Amino acid sequence: MAANMTDWFRENFSRFFSSGSSPSNSTVSDTNNKSLKIRAIGDEQVGKTCVLLRFIKDIYIDDRISNLQCLGVGNVKEIHLEQFSVKLKIYDEPMFEHFPVNAQQSGETEKTEKVALIIFFDVTNLASFEFACNYIKDFPYDITYIVAATKCDIQEHCWEVSKETISHQFGERVVYTSAKANTGINELFTAVASAALGEPVQKASFTSPQK
Repeated sequence: MAANMTDWFRENFSRFFSSGSSPSNSTVSDTNNKSLKIRAIGDEQVGKTCVLLRFIKDIYIDDRISNLQCLGVGNVKEIHLEQFSVKLKIYDEPMFEHFPVNAQQSGETEKTEKVALIIFFDVTNLASFEFACNYIKDFPYDITYIVAATKCDIQEHCWEVSKETISHQFGERVVYTSAKANTGINELFTAVASAALGEPVQKASFTSPQK
């Protein structure tokens, strides 16, 4: 799966993320309001849809759920940073191979909007951590991204990857989250918006949930 993902990514990245490395305010009508397109990427069953549901609709579903059924193609939510408000347009990708469908449905705005990624992995699933590492390693372009560690309400002795390993791999780009416990959710989206739009990111955004 990783090999196919890498090949597709190299062939199509510039088409869908051409705006990712350079900010643009062309879609902003007011200096105190900005727009950011966020694409949620991750291996299957890492809990990214649960995190997005918690953030967008403030609900938690403790079951195997379909991202398209729950969230559709794209959702909008506004957040407030210190200097301005940001309209987040959030796209939950069902599987990597389906990504072009969602990107095409977003239309020409892809060329003018700032784009950022949230890359998810499950702390109890080593394979999902490796997927995230490989995904980032194969970026052919510079783009803003934040890593979301999910299911952090689970006791640490059940984790398949240690905090030391996570910190070594991702540094301050990682935010520890739990959709079930509702921890780290707002911090995650504040972090990615701040990083993408040039705002200082509060240190609290990168702390793990208290045990």
